[in-house]
Amino acid sequence: MIRQIAELNMHFCLGLGSHATVIDKGQIVYTGTIEDLKANDDVRRRYLAL
Repeated sequence: MIRQIAELNMHFCLGLGSHATVIDKGQIVYTGTIEDLKANDDVRRRYLAL
């Protein structure tokens, strides 16, 4: 079963799922696993406060 959540609090969301999508100004800028997101310094610096 696929469940989705839309949330601005990334610290809350990172512990819930296995995949993430980052949207900026209506455009998908990242989609992939949480682990890959944590390792992606460019996306983290540009879009997330991680």
